[in-house]
Amino acid sequence: MIKVTYIEQPRPDTTREYWARRWRVHGGFAMQFAEFWDPIRLYIQNDCLADPSAFAGTDPSFGGVGELFYSDLDSCMASLGTPNMPTILADGSQVFARQRSVHLITETRDLLGSRPAAVRIFAYATRPAGMARTDFQKELEAAFEGSLAVFPAPPFHMSVAHNLEERESHESVLDFSFHTMDEAVAGHAAWADHVSGDGFLSAALLRDPLKVATYTHILYDTDNFGEG
Repeated sequence: MIKVTYIEQPRPDTTREYWARRWRVHGGFAMQFAEFWDPIRLYIQNDCLADPSAFAGTDPSFGGVGELFYSDLDSCMASLGTPNMPTILADGSQVFARQRSVHLITETRDLLGSRPAAVRIFAYATRPAGMARTDFQKELEAAFEGSLAVFPAPPFHMSVAHNLEERESHESVLDFSFHTMDEAVAGHAAWADHVSGDGFLSAALLRDPLKVATYTHILYDTDNFGEG
């Protein structure tokens, strides 16, 4: 499956509460444009925790991670190529600060489960210098899947996404989620400790670190209202 994912900071003149509401409005605004919206299979807004101090190493400056899922690349590119995109992006600029943003068009794969749970951690990975992209992606997936054994209780969902084009940093995104905050805190702590002792994961995740803890909101899912 193809996923467009973006991580954004809120505009500095807004509160977290207002920003979350305004982001929901932005999603509803985009839904009115059929050429853009009809190809989308799943839409998720992940609100970053206002206080992520329980998750060591997470960046508190970000507001959220957005995800748009498509069946294939052709439908994704048709959606993003609609004449209404400038209008949608202009509305987004009323929501997002457009600073330190990371926007990716990825191929994504679920390693565990098919839909994320309530509390979710995203960790962005950067390919070590000199390593081939295909080798990096295979090793990253194997290492992430292998880390499942370190969690005190298994995550409800795990997935990995790789950008379709080469980037200097943040080429891939790992995420895992739990139903409760206590499970997420304990699971993240165990996983972070594992990462620090794993040479490959440490190099991929700590070279240009970007990690956030979020609450998940599935706002649109065609597989769950009879259109899948």
